Amino acid sequence: MKKIFALALAAIMTAGMTTVAFADANITLERTSDSEVYLGVDLNDDGVITETADAKNELFVGVDALPANIEGGTEVAVFIFDGDTYVQDSDLLKSYKVYTDWTVGDLDAKPEIQHIKLETKGGSKLYAYAARFNLPENETTKAQDLIGDLSVYKTTSQRDANKVTLGFTYGYDIDKTQSGSYEITKDTTVVDFDDNDTDVDITWGEDVAYFEVNVAGQGKLNLAYNVDFNKEVADLDKSANMDFLTFEGNPTFNKNGTLYIYAAEDTFLYEVKDGKLVAVDAEYDEDYEAWKLTTRTLTSYAVSDVELDVKTSTDEDTDTDEDTDTGSDSSTDTSEKPKDRKSVV
Repeated sequence: MKKIFALALAAIMTAGMTTVAFADANITLERTSDSEVYLGVDLNDDGVITETADAKNELFVGVDALPANIEGGTEVAVFIFDGDTYVQDSDLLKSYKVYTDWTVGDLDAKPEIQHIKLETKGGSKLYAYAARFNLPENETTKAQDLIGDLSVYKTTSQRDANKVTLGFTYGYDIDKTQSGSYEITKDTTVVDFDDNDTDVDITWGEDVAYFEVNVAGQGKLNLAYNVDFNKEVADLDKSANMDFLTFEGNPTFNKNGTLYIYAAEDTFLYEVKDGKLVAVDAEYDEDYEAWKLTTRTLTSYAVSDVELDVKTSTDEDTDTDEDTDTGSDSSTDTSEKPKDRKSVV
């Protein structure tokens, strides 16, 4: 009986000591030693916040250290401390909540306290708790701001006592480094043309597309692109092999330019419009080994290895019936081009 009583007493004392330890925890969003907020920004979208001494750094001490024009949708972690130590024990945060008061902008979803993987500059790897959220997506050519207060608290009276003021500028990473000849990579989004530019050439990827245009007075444009396979459109005619080129921002220039889409000569070019294929007023340029067309708006295109039965751009905008001859209005003459080919280049 004495042993049972002693064990029970020891258990009670241990529980009491644990409670005191939790009660003594100094939960804060600012590290005690430097009074700074530690912000993780998952710039490479790998689910890990990595602290480095170079440009790949993702752990920023203080709001002023944040990079400009963070990509929309990026994950942000506001780390929580117990004094000087990252909180790694979930018991320390029982009943804690996150409160935000944004004065400029807003989030699509409320922040949550979550476990975040962190790799420090010293090589330590740990999981630490943070108030986590994603910046909103931004598909415009203008950067957006998110400014306001964030706090973690257990009771309402603690809310204002444990808060930090945050400020983010997010949106496309605007390229202002080029002039004359522009190279568009998979990482390029918005381009701000040089004020002194007139006639320029723009190249997408390696042998994807090329555009010659006058950009005098031209504003910023989203020139992002992809060559992703469009299954929905490809399924419109399963006898054809198709490659796709999509200009994600559908950029419209002030002036017409000449667009070259690289492809084999024995292919056929179409525009993808509202999920359908439309004939394009284009001709094949043997010197460039590309389809050539005049346009000021870059849209979505498909290159097929066989000629397809599609509407013309004019027909797409008018009602047709069984007596309408859609073929006679075609803006592209493909009668002399081969109707079969083995593969799309």
